[in-house]
Order: sequence, then C-alpha cells, then structure tokens
Amino acid sequence: SAALFLAGGIALALLQPNAVFTVAVFLVPWCVHRVVQASGDSPRCAKHRRVWQAGLAAAFVAFAVAVWAVLFNMPFFESVVTHVWPKFAEGPQAIINILTLSFRGTMPQLILGVAVVFGLVIALCSRRRRWLAISYVLACVIYYACVTTDEPIKHWLAGFWYTDPVRLAANAALFAMPLAAEGFAFFVEKVRAAFARRPLFSSRSTAAVPAAAVTVLAVFLAVNFYPNFELTGRGKVETAFGNMEERMTASYSATNVDVYAPLEMRFVQNRVKEAIPKGAVVINQPNDGSVFAYALDGLDVMYRRMRDYGGSGETDGSKFIRLHLDEITTNEEVRRAVEETGAEYVLQLDNPAYTDYPLGMQEVPTDPGKQDFENKDVDPAKPLDLRDYRKLHGQDTYYLFSYVPDEWAGIDAVNDETPGFELVLREGDMRLYRIVLD
Repeated sequence: SAALFLAGGIALALLQPNAVFTVAVFLVPWCVHRVVQASGDSPRCAKHRRVWQAGLAAAFVAFAVAVWAVLFNMPFFESVVTHVWPKFAEGPQAIINILTLSFRGTMPQLILGVAVVFGLVIALCSRRRRWLAISYVLACVIYYACVTTDEPIKHWLAGFWYTDPVRLAANAALFAMPLAAEGFAFFVEKVRAAFARRPLFSSRSTAAVPAAAVTVLAVFLAVNFYPNFELTGRGKVETAFGNMEERMTASYSATNVDVYAPLEMRFVQNRVKEAIPKGAVVINQPNDGSVFAYALDGLDVMYRRMRDYGGSGETDGSKFIRLHLDEITTNEEVRRAVEETGAEYVLQLDNPAYTDYPLGMQEVPTDPGKQDFENKDVDPAKPLDLRDYRKLHGQDTYYLFSYVPDEWAGIDAVNDETPGFELVLREGDMRLYRIVLD
C-alpha cells in the first residue's frame, strides 16, 4: 500500500502538482473516517471508545494541517500560493453558484445541482459515506473563500491551485460525482415506487427499476444536455451544455473569425509559405495569431507560445529580439542574437503602424470563416469580423489576452521604413519582411 501510494503521488505530481493537493482534500476526510473506524474496532480503545475516536481523529486532522502549513511556507511554492486571481462574487452569489453548479460564468445545471444536494444529505446521514460529503463541503469552502475574498485566508486555502476559481470548480465537480450518483439513485427509487403502483407494472415489479432509471436519465439528459433551441415568438432558449458548446466553438474553432482570422490564415498559407524557402525561420509576435501558424500551417515561426517570456528559461538572445529587433542595424547584440537563431524573415499579422487603412482592403463582405454566424447578435467578447473589431476596439487589430505590448516592443516597432528589413509581402496591416544583414 505504501509503495502504491508513493507511486501514485509521484505520478500525480508529474501530471499536475495541483492534483496532489486535490487528492489530499478528497482523502483526508476518508483517512479521518478510517481512523475513527479502526479505533472503534480496536480492543485497546474499548475503554472510553468515543474519547479515543475523537482524540485520534483530531490528531490526524492536526497532522494534515501541519503538513499543509509546512508546504505552504516552502520557498519553491511561494510563486504558486501567492498568485492572485481576484475575487468576483459576494457571499450570497457564491452560494448560488455552488448550489446550481455554475461556478465560473457557466449556465446553471439545476437538475444536477438538486441531485448533488440530495446526495449530500443522504451521504451525511450515512456513517459509511459521510466522508464523501465532508470532502465535497471542503472543496466548496475553498472555492467560496477564493471567489469572495482577497484576504490571506484565500491564499492559505486556495493557494496551491493559484487561487484559480476554475481549478477549484473542477475540484468541486470531481467531488460531487459520487453525490450526484447517490442523488440520482434516490430519484430512481422514488420513480420506481410510483411506477410499481401502476397497473402496467403490478404483475412485473422487476420492470419498474429499469423503466424508472430510463425515465430519470431521459429527463436529465433533455434538460441538461439538449442543444440550444428557438421557441417561435419566445426567442432563444439556452441549455447548460448548449451554452457551453457555443462558447467552446467561439473560443477554439479553427474556422471561426478570431485572433488567427481566416484572412490572416490565407495570407500565411497562400502567400507567405510560397514566398519563403521551406524551413526558413520566421520571427513573429505570437499574440497577433501567428502563434498558431506552426501548428495549423507548418510555418517555422520562432515564438510558438503565448506566455511566460522573461523568465530564467528564456535565452538572452530571445529577450534582445523581443525587445530590440528594430535596432538590428545599430545594436550588435540584437544582430548577433538574430544570426544565432538563423532567422531570415519577420511576420506581422497585426502591424500596429498600419491599422488606419480602408477596411475593404482587409476583409471582403462575406468571409468563408464566418460560416453560419451572419444572423446572430455580436458577442462583445468575440467579434465576428473586422468591422466589429473597429467598432468595439477602435482599431482593426485583435490580440490574445496574453499580449503585453512592452514585451514585444522590438518586433512590433518594425515597419516598412525600418533599416535592416526589406518588405516582401503586404496585405492590409499584415507584413512579411526579409532580414537584410549587410
């Protein structure tokens, strides 16, 4: 058991260090349950059994808290536990979020939430399964502290998950699964009892169980997983997973007009790749959408991640390029850094120097990437085309959330007049430059 526990802990740590603490929150109540159970069965604790059970359970809780506190104060965890995701809800709203399983801007799942509450009550009333309820309550308490306060208690409870409400919502969802199963089993039993009183099942009592299970399952699936739909004269009806489907499509579909817009994608596919030798290294500013050019189009861009630049893992040469590329003819360190990378070109999909061009030069009225979005209202968080970009953002550029202009000043500053760069392709605010080192 010890060997399996150690191997499992190492595997979880390598997979995602947060997972170790998630398992700890889940299993500490189980360990307390086992301590109480074992001490209750032990002849050594027969005298004053209740006192022994309470004392040993408290001792284990104190041990778990002590381990938590020691790890919390370890230097290598400092950057994790001090990370701040600001609060976004007041106490009453956070409770509603928990009860409806709408933890972070998602649609409520009412039937599932009711099932979890019933399962929680049933588990609390069961000596054997009470620890499951306590684990879920702990997860909800940590989530509650994370989203309702920015006081130190937030970091102490939620710091091992970066105080990230999404991670903590995932914890609560995992811990709620057995309680949901308990709640649905309760519903099935009540429906079975109702069916058993009907003439159809009076002579076939065993048939009432699968019929009840199918009925409960069908109602849950219809309410929770049915796609969004329209009611004539009443408007759009959104379901929990219908809403999630739309959000996922808007955020991640490679064919949706987004940061790497269809016109930008075609510029890379049809013009840039034709204009440069295969395998040529291209310096890019990843937050303009070019971060996806390698994965989707096979273009050998230099920066293939959006974040985490500036740390100890980045070379000095990369920093010089990001911050001072436009000084390539006057800054020897920048020149040397570019030569070491072997980069020959610079790609800009949203050149900040060329955002005042006529809009028609950039986007035709109907773009294949829009698919069936023409008749839908514009979501301010996800504009549908460049007309909306201009209306909502005051410009025709659209960057990823991770974009910090100061971190990419050298690349962004390159334009058609910058010494050391020869214009190869241009279309709207998109540019491809050849690096010219005499």
